[in-house]
Amino acid sequence: MNIGLVSNDERDQRFNKAVDTNRYMQLKEQRENLRSEYIKKGILDDPNAKMSLTNARAIVGTCLKMCPDFEAEEREYQKGLDKLEMIPGTEKVDRNAAVKTYHRSAAGNEQPLPEDIRTPETLSKTMDYLINKILASDENMCDSHQFIRDRTRSIRQDFSLQNIRDIHSIKVYERIARYHILSVHMLSEESFFSEAQEMEQLKKTLQSLLEFYDEARLKSGSNSQITENEAEMRAYHLLAHMRSMDGRLLAQRLPDCIFWSPIFQQSLKLTQLAQCSNSLIGRNEPPNLDCAQN
Repeated sequence: MNIGLVSNDERDQRFNKAVDTNRYMQLKEQRENLRSEYIKKGILDDPNAKMSLTNARAIVGTCLKMCPDFEAEEREYQKGLDKLEMIPGTEKVDRNAAVKTYHRSAAGNEQPLPEDIRTPETLSKTMDYLINKILASDENMCDSHQFIRDRTRSIRQDFSLQNIRDIHSIKVYERIARYHILSVHMLSEESFFSEAQEMEQLKKTLQSLLEFYDEARLKSGSNSQITENEAEMRAYHLLAHMRSMDGRLLAQRLPDCIFWSPIFQQSLKLTQLAQCSNSLIGRNEPPNLDCAQN
């Protein structure tokens, strides 16, 4: 006879429901008060006040985690976590594995707070994690590529938001450039891979590096290499723009230690060959010169 006893499954459903610990809504409510407080203290510019770009202050990041708390809670709440960021067997965020995503600039997007932006040291540690943990665990680079590509772009974005163009950024950008080059080499035949998009990010990374090198050299007054990798990175930049004459013109302004380095000289030779015509030279025909029509 049924005397109203509940089954074990019913008891579990009644008393052992997982408690929702997500703090997204709570943190979201706090953000406007925080923003107003930062504006009053002069930490953030007032977005509603008229101000010239020359007077705009650079935001200083205070986040010491790979992913800010608000974003981690928001993406967990909105089911926007990557599988590499979840606690295995759940859809909960793993705070030791979550990494800040790239945020596209768009009208209406709220201004980031200091705690949304990572410090230079944290950005460097995040790069270590992406290479030493994520990439090192992926034998063919396929499973982790979209994740690392987006997260390295986010690293560059955080440096840019803070206008950091020092040795911290240089060393991280050099590693990002190497990753893009390796991706083009290893993944070019994969169906999911876009070489054009990868080259776009590589060119942007290398262009930033060249600007960082030039500014550091101007400040130091030295003609030596800013880092031991400068000649190599400038060679990559030249090769990435091998169809353009601009790279070779810029090369003429480089210090001798870079211009005459073996790797840069090799890139110059390859660029020169790429800018020659493919046509065989016949009798009474012009010589095969640089920038002849291919």
